Amino acid sequence: MAEGRPLSHLLLLAAIVVMWGSSPVLTKIAVAAWPPHWIVAGRLLLGAATLVLYVQLRGHRWPRRFGSWGFFLVSGLLGNSLPFWLITWGQSWIPAGATAVLLGITPLATLLLARRFVADERFDARRLAGFVLGFCGILVLVGPDAVAELVGGATPLLAELAVLAGGLCYAATTVIARLRPGEVREPVVAAAGTLVLGALLSTSAAVPLEPPPFAAGPAWWAVLVLGLFGTALPTVCFFLLVSRAGPAFTSTINYFIPIWGVGLAALSLGEPLEPQLLLALALVLAGMWVAERRAQG
Repeated sequence: MAEGRPLSHLLLLAAIVVMWGSSPVLTKIAVAAWPPHWIVAGRLLLGAATLVLYVQLRGHRWPRRFGSWGFFLVSGLLGNSLPFWLITWGQSWIPAGATAVLLGITPLATLLLARRFVADERFDARRLAGFVLGFCGILVLVGPDAVAELVGGATPLLAELAVLAGGLCYAATTVIARLRPGEVREPVVAAAGTLVLGALLSTSAAVPLEPPPFAAGPAWWAVLVLGLFGTALPTVCFFLLVSRAGPAFTSTINYFIPIWGVGLAALSLGEPLEPQLLLALALVLAGMWVAERRAQG
């Protein structure tokens, strides 16, 4: 992968993996003291403010058509406020490492949705096999008693399903992003507009529930880092890497983010590396490799 690649491409890729892959651990720290709705609102407000400042300093123009802001609204809901809340609530009950593995299904789900809604996207036997492998990894992680737990309303299983639903929201947003209005040509403007609307949605939902938790502590710092380094900065780095190295190289972050997330959770939070978790991780990564590798010949 590194052959012939400038060092700047590799550093950008590593930075994205570290920042996005650390989000489950930071979220786990935050949910120990903050309610999920204020964690989501806080990180989105910080992320939106940072990207708006970036757009202004770069001199980009904001779209003026109603349809463009309607696109931002849908993207802000499905790409930020809803999945962030689902994942954050889920992490109130399940480990950070398991969350990283569950979110590994996102690129595979994107392939499935793109086949249905994007006309030029192929979904052949190779990609189907990759999706099946990755889904088997999720089944291994959830466990054989999932159906019985679901019938009984077990909270850990519902939390796992919430994280999976958040990953599906991400996948849907990836497909929707390909259909963005022509006025929204600059990807960073699209990201900033999406974060602004996502922040407005999340904050308007959080304010009526309870006052924001302003007390300093580990949770406050975790939300601060999530907003700046888990939301705003990796978005800019992602679009920069796509423009410099291309989408194929950029897509390799999907292999490393679950690995980083599981390893960081074990090192920083002391979460055990159980065989079930490692097998699930291996199956999800194998599924991504099978689905995304180029056909030989």
